[in-house]
Order: sequence, then C-alpha cells, then structure tokens
Amino acid sequence: MKVSLEDIKTVVCDYYGLEKELLFSKNRRRYIMIPRQAFVYLAYNINQDLGYCDLSRYMGFNHATLIHSNKRVQGFMDVDKTYKAEIKDMWSTCLDLLIPKDQRNINRMLVLNLTDKLLHCKTNDELREVLTETLERV
Repeated sequence: MKVSLEDIKTVVCDYYGLEKELLFSKNRRRYIMIPRQAFVYLAYNINQDLGYCDLSRYMGFNHATLIHSNKRVQGFMDVDKTYKAEIKDMWSTCLDLLIPKDQRNINRMLVLNLTDKLLHCKTNDELREVLTETLERV
C-alpha cells in the first residue's frame, strides 16, 4: 500500500495553507514554489516506484524541473533545520495515512501513556522496567 499523490497534495497544501489549484500552477512565486518543491520531494521519495516521468505527467511539469526541485529540497534540508523539520512533519503525516484511522488513535494514546510513564520514572531501574514492559506489549 502506498500514499496516493492526491493525499500528499492535500497534506502539503494543508501544511502551507495553499489552495490545491495553485500547487501545480506555473506561478513561480516563493509561497507557491516552496510547497510545490516539497510535494515533489515527498511524492518521489515516499513512493519509491514512482518515476520523474510519471510525476511530471501528473503535475504537468518537465521531468528536469522535478529533478531540480528534489535536489533543491535536499539541499535546503542540509542547511536549514527548520525546513528539515517541516519536511519530516509532512512525511510523518503522509505515512500516518497508511495506518487505519482507529489504529492511529490507539497509537497516539499508547505514545502519550508511555511518555507520561517515562516522565515519572525516578531511577534507571524504573525506566528500564517501563521500557521492558512496553516492548513486551508490542
């Protein structure tokens, strides 16, 4: 199972507060270009079987433009930690879509419960016990 391009488009547009119609427009303004490049990076790297040619047909852009976009995002991530965190956040949101909705809520509750337990550990032995107990359940 893979994340659909439409789902990735929704995640990126929601994250940046951009209308979906603008994402694939020929507009080169920064507020559109940054989300478009993020979309290319996520779509290409999350869906490993998707090639630039397939992606260019979907978006209506030349495949060389998409290769450039992917490289630009990688370059920005190397130097800008905030941007890297944004991409990671969108990546996580995309991957969450692969998990059924009821399972997502259960996972969040487990993480919150574990975090609460870990914060209340006073010794390394207590910490080890909580982690061991959690791993046995998983």
